[in-house]
Amino acid sequence: MKLRFTCFRGIYPFGYFVQWTIDSLDPGESGPFKFSLYRSGAEGPWERLFEGQDQYSYFDKFNAIPSTLNELQPNGLRLFADPVYRIDCTLPSGKSLTASDQVKPQDPDRKMSQYLRKVQRDFRLSLKFNGTRVALLKKRRWGVRCLKCFDRRTKEVIRANCRECWGTGFIGGYWDPFITHGRSGISATGSTSPITPMQRLDAASCTFWLPDHPSLEGDDIVIRLADQRRFRVDQQIETQIQLHPAHQEVNCEMIPDDNILYRLPVSPDVENPAY
Repeated sequence: MKLRFTCFRGIYPFGYFVQWTIDSLDPGESGPFKFSLYRSGAEGPWERLFEGQDQYSYFDKFNAIPSTLNELQPNGLRLFADPVYRIDCTLPSGKSLTASDQVKPQDPDRKMSQYLRKVQRDFRLSLKFNGTRVALLKKRRWGVRCLKCFDRRTKEVIRANCRECWGTGFIGGYWDPFITHGRSGISATGSTSPITPMQRLDAASCTFWLPDHPSLEGDDIVIRLADQRRFRVDQQIETQIQLHPAHQEVNCEMIPDDNILYRLPVSPDVENPAY
């Protein structure tokens, strides 16, 4: 098992979006996972941002209370200081995982860094006119196992029509939706997928152009809120400028209308906190 960061995104001038995941999770781990996130200017001292929560991402608005009176309150200027983040996780079995990583240093060419931020901003603004509102659902890859659907012998999900785990094997199925704008294009030829217990059938392929966060992975869900059409992520590709992500291109397959995921309620009126 390995805990690692998957995404650092500067939301100028408000803060950092931080995302993490657990690789090669032991199938026997079932129960509450407790994460704690810390930030530092180097490798310590660490400022605690939250403790003992179960989530996959955090938006650091630099509003954590300093641990000492001599410590300066962080602000938007820290976006240029390349902080270090540390994430700790206590597993249901009592084991502990930890990971630390530094935000990718800004390009030494300040003009290029400014150009990158302008490209990201212009792309997000363009999606409001030539795109549509979408909900991004990150699949749960840890948590409480669904006893109805997860076979402990084969370590496989054996039911796809469960309303407790929505075919993921974990209670809840997906994290809370992240609302943003995206642009989609449907392929006329379609793509072929094998029939599995997850009800994957032949379906039309689709490509979404989305902002650079949150970072999507295979089996995550994209919901087009205008018509509630749902798509399963197959592959994610980042468009980069000198190794810095500008936006992401996500190849998806359209989920058939009779799939249980269409009964997963996602309100079109949900809004994200403004930043």
